[in-house]
Amino acid sequence: MVWIGRALLCLVMVSLCACESRTTHPGLKVRLSENAINFVGAQLVEKMSDNVHTIPLPDEKGHIDIPLLGKINYEIMNFQVSADVS
Repeated sequence: MVWIGRALLCLVMVSLCACESRTTHPGLKVRLSENAINFVGAQLVEKMSDNVHTIPLPDEKGHIDIPLLGKINYEIMNFQVSADVS
C-alpha cells in the first residue's frame, strides 16, 4: 500500500510543477470519487488500528489542586486502548 502514497505524492508534485506561478489563483483542484474516498478511509483505519496496539502507554500518577474540591491524587495503571472497527 506504500505505492498509493507514492503515486499520490508524484501526482501532486507533477501538478505543482505544471502550474504557472504567474496565474492569479494558483492551486490544485482534485476530484475524488466516493469509492476512492471509502478505499483511502478503509486503508487509514486499518493502518491506524494496527499502530494503536503497538503504542506503549506508561503508568501515570500525580496530584492536582482544585479550589472547591481540594487536593486530588490520581494514579492510572495498566491503561489499554481498544477499538471496535466495523
